[in-house]
Amino acid sequence: ADAESEWRVFRGMNTEVSLPAGSFCAERAAIARAASDFVHSGDISTIATLDPTDKMNPLWPCEVCQSWLSKLKQQNENIAVIAFQSIECKQFAVRLNDKLLEPPAMLPSPNEALSGSPLLDLVELAEGTSEYPWDCKEVVYVDGAWNFLHAGHQRILKEAKARGSHVLVGVHSDQTLNDVFGSKSHEDFATRVGRILQNRNVSFVLRDAPWRISKELIDVLCIKKVVSGSISKVDDGGKVQNEEDEEPYRVAKDFGIFEMVESSDLITEESHANNTRKSLESRPTPC
Repeated sequence: ADAESEWRVFRGMNTEVSLPAGSFCAERAAIARAASDFVHSGDISTIATLDPTDKMNPLWPCEVCQSWLSKLKQQNENIAVIAFQSIECKQFAVRLNDKLLEPPAMLPSPNEALSGSPLLDLVELAEGTSEYPWDCKEVVYVDGAWNFLHAGHQRILKEAKARGSHVLVGVHSDQTLNDVFGSKSHEDFATRVGRILQNRNVSFVLRDAPWRISKELIDVLCIKKVVSGSISKVDDGGKVQNEEDEEPYRVAKDFGIFEMVESSDLITEESHANNTRKSLESRPTPC
């Protein structure tokens, strides 16, 4: 095949003849057939060999065929030779310039990487999303409590979407928020998750997200970037962070994938809750 066309396959068959020149091998038959269709040697990518009786596999070119290939390689040194292990064609070896190439390292599939991880069951897809984080190209992660989903939250989600192909939102459980802030969450977990899933910038939710981002979370969910507002989730919840408090995004910062986005205003969950409370208190009581 050349750079501007689709792949073309030329099949050759070994022909046994009782002559001093010997048989006409399948490799040379295929090359001759390609040449008959005016295929230049520079356009040949691969020579593949297979014994259909499965008695001689893996089958490499004979000495005469190797001589033919050596002549072709003067014009195209990138012609590879593939020999299949069996007629199932599931395993094969590759030679390039007479050197046997090392097999590539087999990387575990995302599903294999996830096997045994509790994170698998915590991912929930938003409506309209058909793939999981580990199937996506650029997953951006952002987490928080997401009480009220106020204007500051919505800006962060929009900014996260602008930085990748999919947005994964971590939602902390009621218990986690109570442990961190020492008080009950303003809204229950189901309400917060449901509202996040309805946001058009969100692709998936990580339910019961851990407060601190770990290497496992980044690796298993294939996260490429972590985003937080300049008003952090700690500030958002009304907590004053002490020096002894562990930085929740430390691992992401160490990996160089953390980005802080300027918050649109100074609104926080606490200020929103206080304003709502005052507004309710100022309403006249019906007679």
